[in-house]
Amino acid sequence: MEWFENEAHWKTLYPLLFDERRFASACEEVEEVIRFAKLSPPAAVLDLGCGPARHSVILAQKGFDVTGVDRSSYLIKKAEEHMKAANVLIDLVKADMRQSVRPRKYELILNLYTSFGYFRDRTDDLAVVRNVKDSLKPGGMFILETLSKDYLVGKNCPTRWEELPDGTLSVQHYEVQCNWSRLQIDVKVNTNRAVRYFRSCE
Repeated sequence: MEWFENEAHWKTLYPLLFDERRFASACEEVEEVIRFAKLSPPAAVLDLGCGPARHSVILAQKGFDVTGVDRSSYLIKKAEEHMKAANVLIDLVKADMRQSVRPRKYELILNLYTSFGYFRDRTDDLAVVRNVKDSLKPGGMFILETLSKDYLVGKNCPTRWEELPDGTLSVQHYEVQCNWSRLQIDVKVNTNRAVRYFRSCE
């Protein structure tokens, strides 16, 4: 089992990845995406690796035709909760991005919050990119947010800690592997819960 297939990991990481600050920042991020893509509703948008639908909900509120795809049942459930709370309609799909493709469906595909690069085999990353290409309409745009090794080198601090407003304490440590092509990241939460995950680093 790959680490991201373990639903317990997402339950542990959820309060760290998706606290109130993350949800609040989604509004500005969506505005920037719309300006950059020069997109107007009701254009079809795919939020690939949508998580709890932070961006999907805002896009739907603005009138876009939104599809959200995520392989985690836990995160799709959270997305459904946020969709219903916002009283919007999003086509939420539980699917692996390596197999998810809808030919020439979308004007815009988003992959935000560094949700690309979890796979050990780089051919899986290529499969995702091919699916994105096949799912875009002619002239469509793909916006990918990823982690830069230059950013990490500049930080020069492989270990950091963070305390959330509810008092949750997390410690994160990354280890560089394969000549800066991959990171191993260990997260410990309140010292009694731990997650180890991997991601590519471009």
